[in-house]
Amino acid sequence: ERALLGDRGMLSALSQRGIGGISEPDRVRCLHTWYAAHLVVPNGIGDIVDSLFIDASPRPIIAALRL
Repeated sequence: ERALLGDRGMLSALSQRGIGGISEPDRVRCLHTWYAAHLVVPNGIGDIVDSLFIDASPRPIIAALRL
């Protein structure tokens, strides 16, 4: 995989950027990138999303996210 990415000029995108292609840690991230990062290294946003998944069925999760 590394060789393929290198051949296509994509390796630097993975080695120099974080999850979601964000290179600056102080930039605003979308919820899905916070949660993806949480799956690698736990964070507070991921903890909140985890609690929604554990404590609710899908409909209450959607309602909570609309608040």
